[in-house]
Amino acid sequence: MKYLLLFIIYFNCAFSQEPQLAGNNKRFIKAIVATSIPSELALLLESVNESELSSDDQAKYKEIIANMDKIIPNVTKKDLFFIAKSEIYKSVLRQYREERLEVQILNKQSLNKLDAIINSSEALELRPFNRWLIRALTKDFEKLVTSSHLHSYLSAKLNNLKIKDRDLLILEKKLTLISPWISRILESDITEFNKLNSSFCFNLLQKIQHYLKLFYFQTKFKDMQVDLSKTDSVMTFFKWEEVKPVSQNSVLDKLDEITDKNEGEDTNNDNWKPKNEPDENQSEASSMLPKNYPTPDANYVPPPKLPEPVNDWIMDM
Repeated sequence: MKYLLLFIIYFNCAFSQEPQLAGNNKRFIKAIVATSIPSELALLLESVNESELSSDDQAKYKEIIANMDKIIPNVTKKDLFFIAKSEIYKSVLRQYREERLEVQILNKQSLNKLDAIINSSEALELRPFNRWLIRALTKDFEKLVTSSHLHSYLSAKLNNLKIKDRDLLILEKKLTLISPWISRILESDITEFNKLNSSFCFNLLQKIQHYLKLFYFQTKFKDMQVDLSKTDSVMTFFKWEEVKPVSQNSVLDKLDEITDKNEGEDTNNDNWKPKNEPDENQSEASSMLPKNYPTPDANYVPPPKLPEPVNDWIMDM
């Protein structure tokens, strides 16, 4: 999935007293600068805030926020975005990957039902992360059920033929990863889906915190590390604020606007492919290298053509 929904909201840098935890919908955790964390993580935090947590989970949640408040300012924004985004998308795609693919839902009727669900008045009751998730999955599902390869794939499955074509194998893999989500969305009402995803969201937040902490302690010298065992009364990255009513229609309009904008992005950018030519900034970077850095071999003859990379990451999920 590649639909990134960005909420550009700015907050005053004010701090509240001891927070009331998730479940009472009175206080809410947000980053002081909204654009400093991935929008998917912001939606995840918002959803966990709205969940009814047990006493044990409330204590864990408070610890997660306290740890992230200390770690995030000490990692680069690039690393934060990579860790959080990759864990979110990986967890979503791998959540039900062992389940059997249900071919009976692979049609435009299912797509129409998804559109009806997300555009219904009941969809306003979806938690923010779930609303984003359904919209993103619907966009991906639409691409798959309108694929030119779908008819050949369904014919092969109905006739019990072994699939060997690479395009059909990739299509099958994508369908296997997201169709269990589609089935649950179609079979559940809004309340059931919110409840179904509560533990998934909380566990996902725990995993993100775990990998951030692991990355932080493996990339910082011991004398430079912050002490996570200390409890600070004032947070520096997150803040708790009173929940204020927001026009749901305006939020949904903004989601549509940003989703449509991202859908038009160029996905065939070849800038990531290896090149024979040096980068524009290579000469400037070379002047910063240490004196004992190895120099290029004057007798080296580059190959006439570099190997083409294979875009088959989906098959490893």
